[in-house]
This record gives sequence, structure tokens and C-alpha cells, in this order.
Amino acid sequence: FDVDGTFTNQSIFGEAEFALSDQLFFFVGGRYEEQDIDRTVTADFGFGPVTATVDTKDEEFTPRVGVRYEFSENASVGYQYSEGFRPGSIDIDLFLGTVATFDGETLKQHEIWTRYADPDGRFSVNAAAFAYKLEDAQVTGAGPGFLIGNVPEAEGYGIEVDGEVWINDRSAITAGLGL
Repeated sequence: FDVDGTFTNQSIFGEAEFALSDQLFFFVGGRYEEQDIDRTVTADFGFGPVTATVDTKDEEFTPRVGVRYEFSENASVGYQYSEGFRPGSIDIDLFLGTVATFDGETLKQHEIWTRYADPDGRFSVNAAAFAYKLEDAQVTGAGPGFLIGNVPEAEGYGIEVDGEVWINDRSAITAGLGL
């Protein structure tokens, strides 16, 4: 198959944190991104050539905002809201001889978390719970055959817990769980 085209990505991002008190912090940030994809794929799988073209220009601003409360140097809790974006493109199925395009997806996510580290440095534990919503979600199998395509909406949620315990000065055990 033959792939021709360009992918250009330009972005700028920043974040600021403000101390509302000795223990309470507010942070805000964002990313502005421009992506230009101009790509043509031509594949000949023995059944004649199949061609797909994508020419998209996406401009997205994805914010991040949240708060953190520090009980001490070693223990904190927080909340954040963030958004994300992934551009569309072209997918190729070499076995079925198909080529398809798909659109970009957007993400909106809420997360709460807590962190604790033993003051002596012997162990630490982190936990987070999150929920998110995708619009125009990119899903393998939503396109023709097993190709990537878009579904109007998808949601997810879960928890993650990880920790580390130092057995001695040189060795640690690390574990994590995500559900």
C-alpha cells in the first residue's frame, strides 16, 4: 500500500497554581492545539486499488482545573476536571482490504485522589477514582470490518490504587490495581 501526506501539530500549554492558604491550593491550566492531517492511503489487496483520503484541521482548547488540600507534607487529597482531544485519521485492514476514515474524539473527565507517604520513607499509597465521557469515541470495530470508527458517546469510570513498600535500603515492592 502507499501512504502519502502530512501531519502537522502545534500547541501551547501552561498551568498556574495558587495557594489559597497554607494547605489549600487551586490550579488551572490548559492546552491550545492545532492539528492538520492531510493523508491519502491507496492499497491494492489483489481486488483492485482502494483509496481513502482524510483532510482535517482541528483546533482545540483543553482545560484542566482543580484543587488540592494538604493535610501535611505527606498526605493530600484533591479533585480535578480535565478535557482531552484525539484527532481523527485513517485506518487500514490489510486482511480484508478495506480503508476507512474516522473523526476526532473529545474527553471530559472528573477525578478525585488521595496520596500518602510515610514520613520515614518506608511506604507510600495513592488512590484515585474517576469518571469520564467521550464524544465521537474512536472504537476498534465501529468502522467497516474491524477498523476504527466513531460511536456517538461512551462513558467510563474506575478506581486505581498503588503502593510501594521498602523492604530495606535497596529493595522495594511496588503494586497497583485498576478497576
